[in-house]
Amino acid sequence: MSSAFVDSREERILDLYWREIRDNRPLTRQEEHELFTRLREGDESALQPLVEANLRFVLRVANEYVHAEGPSILELVAEGNMGLMKAVENFDQNKGFKFITYAVWWIRQSIHRCLAQDRRMIRTPTNRLEDFRALEKGVDQLSQKAGRSVSFDEAAERAGMGSARSRGALSAAHRDLSLDAPLSPDGGTLLDTLITDPPDEQPESGFDEMQRDDAIYRSLEKLDRRESMILRSYYGLNAEEPKTLEEIGHEMGVTRERIRQLRNRALSRLQRDHGKSLLEWSAN
Repeated sequence: MSSAFVDSREERILDLYWREIRDNRPLTRQEEHELFTRLREGDESALQPLVEANLRFVLRVANEYVHAEGPSILELVAEGNMGLMKAVENFDQNKGFKFITYAVWWIRQSIHRCLAQDRRMIRTPTNRLEDFRALEKGVDQLSQKAGRSVSFDEAAERAGMGSARSRGALSAAHRDLSLDAPLSPDGGTLLDTLITDPPDEQPESGFDEMQRDDAIYRSLEKLDRRESMILRSYYGLNAEEPKTLEEIGHEMGVTRERIRQLRNRALSRLQRDHGKSLLEWSAN
C-alpha cells in the first residue's frame, strides 16, 4: 500500500507495517462484544485483538489525506491509531452496533485535528482552549453516564462554567475554522466532524432510525439521491463500514475525483441550507 507522496524511506516502513497488519481480519459483532466485555471486566489481553482487527481500516482512511505539503502517511496513521484507541476507550458494546461504525468518527477527527494543527489553522487563546477541552471532556463523560447525548450547556453548568464563558470557548475554538474551510488535501471540511453522528450513540441500525438525529436526517433527505448516497456511504450511515472515495467511485462507475466533488458539493449545500440546524445538533 503506497501513496504518490511517500518517500523511499517511508515507503519501506509502510511496506513493513502493511505486511504486519494485512492478514488481520475484521471481527464479527459477537467477537467484538465478547472482547469488549472482557476488556471492561479488566482483561487487558482483549485490547490487542480489538485494535489489530481495525488497523487496516485506519491505514486506508489515513491514505485518503496524504498530501505533498502535509503530514506524512506515517504521522497520519499514528494519529488515526490514537483515534482508534480513544474509540476503544469510549465504546459501549451493549448499545447494539458495530465498533467500526462508531470508531470512524474518532479516527477521522484525530486525523483532521492533525491536519489543522499542521496548517496552523487554529489560533485559540490558551485559556479558552482549555475551557473548550474541559467542555468536550465533560460532554463525553456525562453522555456516557446519562446514556444520551449531552449538550455543551449541560456540561458547562455541571462544571460551574457560566454561559458567556462557555460560549466564548466554543466561539474561539471554531473561530478560524469555517464549516467549508478545507481540512484535508481532498477537500474534507470541519463539517466532516459535525455531520457524523457523535460517537456516544452511533448505531449501526440505519441512519433513518436514529430519532435524535432528526436535524441531519431531514437535511440529507433534501439532497438529491446520488449526493445523499455518497455521504451515507462515506460516513458509514448505512449499517456498513464507511467507504473511501475510491470505493464509492468504483461502485458508482465514476472517478474518485468526481466523488470528491460531489461529496464537497453536498456538504456545501448542507452548510448553506441547514448549517444552523447542523451546528445546533452538533452541540447537543
